[in-house]
Amino acid sequence: MFILHPNDSTFITAGQDTMLTSLFRLIEVLIRHPDYQRQLREEIIRKREECGGQDFDYDALMSLPLLDAIMRETLRLYPPVSLMPRTCVYHSD
Repeated sequence: MFILHPNDSTFITAGQDTMLTSLFRLIEVLIRHPDYQRQLREEIIRKREECGGQDFDYDALMSLPLLDAIMRETLRLYPPVSLMPRTCVYHSD
């Protein structure tokens, strides 16, 4: 039996929100740069042919350099969490 701790649901929901924001920004970047969209599509098609038309495993996905570069640049330009304010609770000496 799997029991979900009350804090786990908050963590999962927060993670989904940042992932969703990142994916929407990635799509926006690709729409604004159709040349990169075309190159990325070609890279994915080539890799899919190398994999025999099967879905990618983790290693195949990680071997897509243009996808990695575009995702990293998207996260650099549009971080899903740009500011996380913190408050000091205890004073240290």
